[in-house]
Amino acid sequence: MLKHFIWDFDGTLFDTYPVLIDVFVDMLESEGQSVDRERVAELMAISAKTMYEAFAVSEAFITNYKQQKATIERERSGPFPGIHELLETLSASGATHHIVTHRGTSIHALL
Repeated sequence: MLKHFIWDFDGTLFDTYPVLIDVFVDMLESEGQSVDRERVAELMAISAKTMYEAFAVSEAFITNYKQQKATIERERSGPFPGIHELLETLSASGATHHIVTHRGTSIHALL
């Protein structure tokens, strides 16, 4: 049996992408840009940097986006259904869990 599990955080353990996309789209639309939500999702799945470059957003926009998403995601993001039980079941059989993420310490508030 496998004993060590390495998990990605966003989109694997926690359902954060809908919130991240909503905030980004809302901000762009508030600036008058017409945005295809699916396109934002596709670019975000590659990387935040790719998304920022595709929409040519400023550093000020990125800073504001990060602040807004940090507040909203704590309220609206959570683990996928069944994740807690899965992790507990695996742990009970001796497994260890590790998380890989690009988000840094912002993961702590969600966990």
